[in-house]
Amino acid sequence: MPETAAPTLSSSTCEKCASNLITERTAAPWCAHCEWQLDTFDAKRRPRELTWKWQDRVAFRMAYRLNAAQFTSLVGRPVHRPKWDLARATLAAISVVMLALIAALLWAGVDLLWHPTFGPQILIGIVLVLFAIELRPRLGRLPKRATPVNRKDAPELHRLIDDVSAALGARPPHIVLLTSDFNASAGAIGWRRRRVLRIGLPLWAALTPQQRVAILGHELGHFVNGDARRGPLTSLAFTTFARLAHLTVPARARFQGGSPSAALGGLLYPVFYVIFVCLNVVIAWINVGITCIGLRSTQRAEYYADAVGARLAGTTAMVETLDSLVVADSIARMVQRAARRSADPDRWLAAANETRDELRPRLPRLRQLSIRESASLFASHPPNGMRARMLESRPYEVGSLVLSSATAARIDNEIAGAYVEVSRMFAGR
Repeated sequence: MPETAAPTLSSSTCEKCASNLITERTAAPWCAHCEWQLDTFDAKRRPRELTWKWQDRVAFRMAYRLNAAQFTSLVGRPVHRPKWDLARATLAAISVVMLALIAALLWAGVDLLWHPTFGPQILIGIVLVLFAIELRPRLGRLPKRATPVNRKDAPELHRLIDDVSAALGARPPHIVLLTSDFNASAGAIGWRRRRVLRIGLPLWAALTPQQRVAILGHELGHFVNGDARRGPLTSLAFTTFARLAHLTVPARARFQGGSPSAALGGLLYPVFYVIFVCLNVVIAWINVGITCIGLRSTQRAEYYADAVGARLAGTTAMVETLDSLVVADSIARMVQRAARRSADPDRWLAAANETRDELRPRLPRLRQLSIRESASLFASHPPNGMRARMLESRPYEVGSLVLSSATAARIDNEIAGAYVEVSRMFAGR
């Protein structure tokens, strides 16, 4: 069953408005009225993002304040497609420098291997080549566990996708994939930048017809929203330093093992540790700085995609979709339970609706909690609670594209085989 316990009231009161502090899901308490203490770093509930806890604490504070500043600058106002500005130009310049550095490392390593003059030179060449390969641009690839669906087998689904794309002024995706995730995403892969739409069937089944239009509007909106993280050039600034930060995390396992070289590394562990600590701190904070530069553009792009979804499906459908994401863990759990019993998407939707109904009284507090728990410099989206608030602050949208229940049912019939496959997958877990 989904969570049904009411929020626990704390014995302490808010220092700003004297209201009782509340908590949800054993989180650190805050004031539901004025949100005092909502910006608390709740270490026990946060996954590790950087090497040390103090770094996570500082990064959380930065992310929370950037999220709040971005929200304040956009709330109640129209959101336009992000354009080239100083931040995007800076990210592009950093990416060009990193691309040149990777090419230089590769050229130097190949040159050392091609014209060796002494023994260690070969080892240095190999290291440089491997380092360049590790830092190379990744242009994405198709997920292994996904079911492609073509126009012949699912004409209604593709017709809906075409209609949404046309309304956005975007080109339809080249590939549509069905997955077992409680998620949906869109992006471009490979050197040819083929557009891919991924639809997680548990999420798709948990949404009403109009909410499905909303999620498609948001995801396909990524093809026109100018997100700096998704650009083939600007994304390199984010990924390169993230990999460097990961490679320089100090760990005893790097220097110990059964080989003589590993044994020597174990003896020199203190020296190596200090070197890696210094490198990691410097690179990690460069990575944080780059992320801060791109965060405002990225969040603006997400808010724009939400506005696009609301324009197509209506404000109500888009807000309801975002609220489903606020409680995604509970809904996903109940949908999976229903999927183990049956491949009928109507039963999945019924389980999702039951969960939403039971959590609705707590939704305002869970929205607030999402603002704290989703505050991260490395998050690809603003907190879902903020996204819902943002839409509610703007003029109401009726929606320009309506998906009927009959058409939604025909789409489900077209992909019935994928529902059966996902149901079997959950039953086998």
